[in-house]
Amino acid sequence: MFGVPTMPLTPSKNKILIYKIFLLFFGWIFRIILSLKFKKITVHGLENLNSKGGKLVLMNHSCPLDPLLLIFFTKIPMQFLVSEMFTRHKVFGLITLLLGQISKRKLDPDLTPIRALKAWSDVGGTVALFPEGRFSWDGSPSPLMPGIEQLILYLNVPVVTVSLSNGHKVKSAWAKFYRKTSIHLEVFPGIKFTKDDKIQEIIKNKIFSFHTNNTLHDFETNGNNLSAGLSHHLRFCPNCYHDNSLKENSNEIHCISCHTTLSVDANNQIYGNAKFKNISELFLHILDFIDKEWTQQGILLSKHPATLYNVSKKKFVVVSLGILKLEKEKLVIGDFALNYKDIQQATMDWGDFILIKTKQVRYAIHLKNDSRMLFMHVLQKVTKCI
Repeated sequence: MFGVPTMPLTPSKNKILIYKIFLLFFGWIFRIILSLKFKKITVHGLENLNSKGGKLVLMNHSCPLDPLLLIFFTKIPMQFLVSEMFTRHKVFGLITLLLGQISKRKLDPDLTPIRALKAWSDVGGTVALFPEGRFSWDGSPSPLMPGIEQLILYLNVPVVTVSLSNGHKVKSAWAKFYRKTSIHLEVFPGIKFTKDDKIQEIIKNKIFSFHTNNTLHDFETNGNNLSAGLSHHLRFCPNCYHDNSLKENSNEIHCISCHTTLSVDANNQIYGNAKFKNISELFLHILDFIDKEWTQQGILLSKHPATLYNVSKKKFVVVSLGILKLEKEKLVIGDFALNYKDIQQATMDWGDFILIKTKQVRYAIHLKNDSRMLFMHVLQKVTKCI
């Protein structure tokens, strides 16, 4: 499934022209396919993307389809920073890189991808990224990535912000299935920032404008199997706190230990317990429990064996295989142990991976069929990595 990624294409005006021709003749096919996932897709402000010259597009990240929606419904070819784990997929990765997308290794100081963004914008291309980095578990806005101001000043091109409304209802990070709803993309006029501007504040106000005025494009949503994936990420019953006792049935999760039943609707609202009204409150409740449990017990175990890789270089090297244990002072997988004090950074990546960086090594933990949310929460707590 995974292989060494191919080299990205060299930016050129001719390649941008080829991508434009491709969108002109074949873009309608992808728009029809994407439209089948939604009730309605509307876009306002497309004229703000039609100016000549390079530009940077920033949009809030709310569902897996965001890059495709942005490209095919603005009809503008864009070069994204794409997760290394995605571009290592033998099929998806090859297609992605042939379309000029740029593979980025998280927690890696290599500036080659940033220079590639600059090269595309210098030849008049539109480059794009999601300043949140990833969409959140509960659909709420995530903090902007550090260094976004420096990137904007380095690229030195107009910044076009896009706010995608109602996208958080499409497919949350925990959900297995898509919901059927409408979405709206609001494209704002480009801004040429200077170092004296309050860049982060301006960007947040633009891309999260849906969050401050969520009644404008708060569309009706429906779907089936609305609870699918929820027990997987919660793990612990929110009532009796038994581990692995939650079972899913259509739009409900049921605890086989205390027999509590919670219902989920298409708007991510929760019914059956007065403690929480929605998914956000449910997740916060479980994370609060994990904080207390960690303080008392000092250990969190994965349900299944995890694989640890050394990913410092292009080739992934297996280091260890076994149950992932977060103990009081160290992380353990099989016969491998890593003290928390040696961890400089930690983050999640596409494909059920958790990345960890020490002073000398970058590791990847492949944690399938488990709650990476809980493990990342504890890792951030004990290492203070955000």
